[in-house]
Amino acid sequence: MIGLVIVLFAIILAWIIFAVIQDLKHREIANWLNFSLAIFIIVFRAFYSIFSGDYRFFMFGIIGLIVFAILGHLLYYARFFAGGDAKLFISLGAFLPITLSWYTNSLICMVFLFGLFFLGGIYSLVYSGVLTYLNRKEFGLVFKKNFYKREKWFFVSLFFVLISVVLGFYTNELLLFLLGGFCLLLPISFIYVSSVEKTCLIKEIDVQKLTVGDWIVKEIDVKGKVIKPSWEGISEEELNLIKKHYKNKVVVKYGIPFSPAFLFAIIFLMTLYFLRYPYWIFN
Repeated sequence: MIGLVIVLFAIILAWIIFAVIQDLKHREIANWLNFSLAIFIIVFRAFYSIFSGDYRFFMFGIIGLIVFAILGHLLYYARFFAGGDAKLFISLGAFLPITLSWYTNSLICMVFLFGLFFLGGIYSLVYSGVLTYLNRKEFGLVFKKNFYKREKWFFVSLFFVLISVVLGFYTNELLLFLLGGFCLLLPISFIYVSSVEKTCLIKEIDVQKLTVGDWIVKEIDVKGKVIKPSWEGISEEELNLIKKHYKNKVVVKYGIPFSPAFLFAIIFLMTLYFLRYPYWIFN
């Protein structure tokens, strides 16, 4: 079955690389790309199951698709994923069950999720760090301004840090030191993210550069119809209306493109799979 898994990994890598290029270039992943991935994988599984006479391979693909559809919708409505990322996540559910064991498939999915969120977190920090460096002058001014606005939070957090450190030395509990670090990082992280958003992710662009799904920051009044900011972004109908009748520039908010995290997670999973490590999952 190793040959079959290699073919599936090759298909997934090609599709995700194309999705990453599209996301970085156009700030969106087309629906046809996500849906075609899920359809292709399910059809591939169906043909293999028919010719091999073992329908578990097809069944696991359907189950993976359903489970990841539920998780994808939850992550989307929790505003962790944008629409394109959620659809790519759902499509990968058809691929991830790559063995014929319930237990092993469950562990593989958990390894992928760990890789996605852990490596995705590192990638997001690096990406935002590059943005802050490129916009360092403006970022520095906004960060200071946001810090002074919320300096009370910082001093309150310092109070809890001191309590945690004192209790940590008294009880010799590592958890208390970690809690103190968390109390210190929480307000700084909030100010950092807020400053990155204002200086690096919110841009004023020409109305003709708007695309479907863009997040507008302010309401736009077009021919008596008020188009409000929403998590779903502007629809195709709203986009056509804006481009036809609105002449001013539009303020939009861009998110950090998360599709590269899917590529990192798949490479992470492939590495572990072909090295057969950890042995208790892949053997």
